[in-house]
Amino acid sequence: MKMILWLMALLNAVNVYAVVDRKCYVELANDTYVVIQGTIKDSQSAEIVFQKKGFELNGQLLMVKRVIECQPTEQPFNLEAAQRQEKLQPR
Repeated sequence: MKMILWLMALLNAVNVYAVVDRKCYVELANDTYVVIQGTIKDSQSAEIVFQKKGFELNGQLLMVKRVIECQPTEQPFNLEAAQRQEKLQPR
């Protein structure tokens, strides 16, 4: 019984630390396109997390209207427009 409890605790500890760095090319509520980056749990959908989060632009918090593409931060975007925006946008 102790072994089962120990294994359950170990599995829960592993889930707590399973996070990934993701970036998404999104359209904001004001029709601006930006790249949003963040660390999210591996079990979460990046699209859902970033839609709830919003993005601050020129001192104004704008909600994400549409998530267009998401990738791990170390991988390039597939869309040419997303690649251009990532180069133009300061981190």
